[in-house]
Amino acid sequence: MTLNLLFFTVNVTVKRNETTLEDEKNNLRVKKLMENRELKLYNEHLL
Repeated sequence: MTLNLLFFTVNVTVKRNETTLEDEKNNLRVKKLMENRELKLYNEHLL
């Protein structure tokens, strides 16, 4: 019983780490897009 729980915990942790990595990639992508949009707006504002 205890061993099963341990394996389950390890599996969940590994999965969480994988999703965290994916999330970080997505966040970076979004951040880049937002920065590009802000730069574009800023440049348009300057014109």
